[in-house]
Amino acid sequence: MLDVLSRLLSDFVCFVRTALVTVANAFIEGLATLAQAGLDALPGMPAFPELPGATDWLTWIVPLSTIVSALAAMVTLLLTFTGIATALRWVKAL
Repeated sequence: MLDVLSRLLSDFVCFVRTALVTVANAFIEGLATLAQAGLDALPGMPAFPELPGATDWLTWIVPLSTIVSALAAMVTLLLTFTGIATALRWVKAL
């Protein structure tokens, strides 16, 4: 009799764990859908503009568009880091 009750309790615990994991997965999927909807609402990024004809030889030697893209990425990362660091300092001050 105790063996049957123990098995039923074990099955019930497994059912509850599975339900919690399913709810957590649905919540994460909802967050991902919301984030994707937010990203889809953003406008498309324009291409790097063509430089004047006199600099064609320079762009053939030095990849200016790659350098500008790398600098833009570095500035974005720096601003993101600064924003997160400021927010964490504010949280620590509370």
